[in-house]
Amino acid sequence: QRQMCIRDRPKTLAIPTQGLPRDPAQASDVLVHRALRLIRSGDLRLAEATLDRAWELDPKNPQAMAGYATLYIAKKEGERAAKWAKKAVRKRPRRAEYHILYGDALRLEGDMDAARKAWRRALSVDPKNRAARARLAN
Repeated sequence: QRQMCIRDRPKTLAIPTQGLPRDPAQASDVLVHRALRLIRSGDLRLAEATLDRAWELDPKNPQAMAGYATLYIAKKEGERAAKWAKKAVRKRPRRAEYHILYGDALRLEGDMDAARKAWRRALSVDPKNRAARARLAN
């Protein structure tokens, strides 16, 4: 399956950029949150385009990295999800959610041992984290 490149995308993709803060880093965060809502609603193409815009505004944004991981988990693309989740973990190692995302991506790739290690790491960062506990209970 051929990767879709930006010029192949329909021009009608309306990225939700209205009402963004002037600061690029803040605007990037807002776009990531909008993209996460789009992922939850199943609009993965628009979510990806929105994340691309967030990334253009702030290519050091760990929330955007985690957003891409979430997107690729939703698309069942474990390798890509793991790559982005690992970037987020490296940028913010004290963020339990990023370790959980990394574990979820590794599980998608079929590496349960590494996934469990990532979830245990999330618990070491946040011992009360319910999501990490739930994943380790299975």
